[in-house]
Amino acid sequence: MEEDILIQISNRIKERRREKNITVQELATRANVSKGLISQIENSRTIPSLLVLIEIIKALEIDLNEFFKDIRSKTTDLPVIVKR
Repeated sequence: MEEDILIQISNRIKERRREKNITVQELATRANVSKGLISQIENSRTIPSLLVLIEIIKALEIDLNEFFKDIRSKTTDLPVIVKR
């Protein structure tokens, strides 16, 4: 997974949590993870597993499709070079 995508996901989690006026501890409790893990994810210091990410998104009461809407790689326009 590319770094820019990870940052977008981290930022989206933090934004949605703040929009819903949920503390880091409340989100951690709802997602059954530690407060420290939520903090590390929001600050792009760790990458959550897919299952943890899904639990966080569910805890934020957001549809998965809506959460990932508009998350794009900034490098998709670069040409691909294949060497043999």
